[in-house]
Amino acid sequence: MDDAAITSHALNATMKSFNGSVAGKKTAASTQGGNESAQGGPKEAKNNDWIPTKAVRSILNIRDQFKGQMTETCISKILYELNSIWREIMRKENNAIKKRLTAQIQDLRRQIVAKQAFDKGELMNEIQRTKKELSFANKQLYNKKVASEGAGGQGQTNQGGNANMKELENSM
Repeated sequence: MDDAAITSHALNATMKSFNGSVAGKKTAASTQGGNESAQGGPKEAKNNDWIPTKAVRSILNIRDQFKGQMTETCISKILYELNSIWREIMRKENNAIKKRLTAQIQDLRRQIVAKQAFDKGELMNEIQRTKKELSFANKQLYNKKVASEGAGGQGQTNQGGNANMKELENSM
């Protein structure tokens, strides 16, 4: 049996059992409103959205194998098959969840690496800017010091100034 045949067979069986249990009994609601619910709105038909076709196929094969006899062995075989089918479904679902979460983890790792690289670049730029500011401030300080000493002690100032300048350059 293919999936479409199983689905149509299951729907026909459901409809037959539904019609058989209600046949010959007319209620007040059915004579007055047909497909109306107690609240006055239309009834929603019960529809099987999912029919486990693999399970139905397995049970039909077991039924044929045991010639319709429901023995203990037959029941055990049915339960074993249903358990195998259920485990396979759960294994697929777990693998799908694992795959989705692994993709999320990889995405988050990429984001962390990109953020760290960005942060490192930002920090390096900040360090360079601060060094330049410090160098500029030291040069301004040196120039003020030279200007305040004036022309009077130029010989000493040049030697001291050169030492200060070398010290400033070494600190950078």
